[in-house]
Amino acid sequence: MKKRVLVPTMGALHQGHGALIKKAAALGDPIVSIFVNPTQFGPTEDFEKYPRSAERDLEYALKCGAKEVLFPKASEIYPNGPIATEDSGFLGSILEGAHRPGFFNGVVTVVKKLFETIASDIAVFGEKDWQQLILIKDLSKRINGPSIVSVRTVRDENGLALSSRNAYLSDEDYEKSLYVSKALEKVESFWKDGLRDKKELETAGIDFLSKKVSKIDYLEVRPKKLLPELKILNQESRVLTAVWVKGTRLIDNKGLFL
Repeated sequence: MKKRVLVPTMGALHQGHGALIKKAAALGDPIVSIFVNPTQFGPTEDFEKYPRSAERDLEYALKCGAKEVLFPKASEIYPNGPIATEDSGFLGSILEGAHRPGFFNGVVTVVKKLFETIASDIAVFGEKDWQQLILIKDLSKRINGPSIVSVRTVRDENGLALSSRNAYLSDEDYEKSLYVSKALEKVESFWKDGLRDKKELETAGIDFLSKKVSKIDYLEVRPKKLLPELKILNQESRVLTAVWVKGTRLIDNKGLFL
């Protein structure tokens, strides 16, 4: 009997999601869930305007190999109203969590509920949301949930990490957004040259990005599991960033390998 492989999404599916579904198909029978989770949006964030395209998403998910496509209702996920009941801990309070307070509490709450309500042996997530991936691996281990499999970040032909929010970018903003992955490559080049000082690596990326985007929320280099924060990095690491290009917030990361 084939394993059931869950691919949790918020819809507005693109090739990045397609890669997750295709990976799931290689592992068993893919079950795609589509639910725009209210508890991971702050009061000033884009929950209401977040792109929704149910018919297109259904067609695309099936085309990529999904065996089931589920559209849970908010009342099913949150019978007592949209409240984040899980605590993402210290790891959920740094990086993304520092700039989006409560965000990861909402993420781990909804993922736990999906794991509890959709029977699955494996769940597939993308590496673009690296901090989320680490938190979900910890969650699933803690609750004896499905095995977590990750898929590398899918990028367009110019290097931009695919995201549903890329639809917000104008042509001019898109050109500016390409500097995000280039900044990560800049840090990687210094890493490959032997630089291991955290602050110097970060400065290289920030200096490159600072005049290219509207705002940098963070650009940090940390060990791949994100803890602890070290001054000198003599282990496999990750450079992570979140920036604004006008009104669109973009996140990305890149592995730094020994």
